[in-house]
Amino acid sequence: MLGGIDDRIALLRETNATLEAIAQALFKSWFVDFDPVRAKAEGRDPEGVPPEVADLFPSEFEDSELGEIPKGWRVGRLGDVLKQRVERTKPSSQTEQLPYVPIECISSKSVFLVESRPGVEAQSSLTLFREGDIVFGAMRPYFHKVCLAPFDGVTRTTAFVLSPIKPEMAMFALFQMFDDRTIEFATNHSEGSTIPYAKWAGSMENMSIVVPPDDVAAAFGEIVDGLMRRGIQNTEQSQSLAELRDTLLPRLMSGKLRIPEIQEAIEEAAA
Repeated sequence: MLGGIDDRIALLRETNATLEAIAQALFKSWFVDFDPVRAKAEGRDPEGVPPEVADLFPSEFEDSELGEIPKGWRVGRLGDVLKQRVERTKPSSQTEQLPYVPIECISSKSVFLVESRPGVEAQSSLTLFREGDIVFGAMRPYFHKVCLAPFDGVTRTTAFVLSPIKPEMAMFALFQMFDDRTIEFATNHSEGSTIPYAKWAGSMENMSIVVPPDDVAAAFGEIVDGLMRRGIQNTEQSQSLAELRDTLLPRLMSGKLRIPEIQEAIEEAAA
C-alpha cells in the first residue's frame, strides 16, 4: 500500500513534467518559431490552433532589430511585461506564518514549486512574494531556477520577485522568463566572478523581446493557465501523499496502525 503511494506520487510528477512540456512547446511554437504566422503566410491553416485563435495571428512578417517578426507585433523589453516586486521585510510574526522559499527550494528547469520551508526559518535578507508572481533565482542564474508562486510567501533577496504588468500577459511573461535565451542573458550579464548575481534594474529589464498583441498573449494564457493550475493541484496532492507516507510508515512498523486505517487515510489523501 505504501508502495502504491510512491507510485501515485511518481505519476503526479510525470504528469506535471508533461504539462510543463506542452506549455513550453506552445510558447516556442507561437512566440519563437511563429508557426501560426508561417502557416498562414503559406496559405495553410495553423495546425492545432482553433480558428478563432488563428484569426488573431497575421499572415505576414516584417523586419525588426531581432529579425523577422509577425507584422503588427513589436520589439520591446522584458520590463514591458514584468515589473520587479520589492517588498523587503524582517522576521516577524507575519513571516512566521508564511511559507519560506529560499533559492534552494526552487527546482532547476521546472516552473512548478514543489518545496518550501516553515516561515520560522526565514531570518535575513527577506522579501515577500504574492500568489501568481514569478520567483527567479538571481544567484547563479545558470541553474535555471524560475517558478510560478502558488501562494503568498517569503523568499530571500537572492531571488527576484517579478509580477506581470498586465494580467493577460502573465503566462507569456512566465515562459519568457523561463526561456533558455533569458537564462543565457541573465548569466552573461551577471555581476561577480565567484558567485555571479543577475540584475533586474538596468540589466534584465532591458533585454529585447518580441512582444505579441494583448489578445494573442491572452489566448496563450487561457490555454496555459489551465495547465499550470492542474500542475499546482498535482503538486499539492503529491505533497499530501508524501506527508501521509512519512506519517504512516513508523506507525505501521510499530504495530500501532491497522491495514483498514491505512486504506482509509490513503483514500482521503487521494480524493
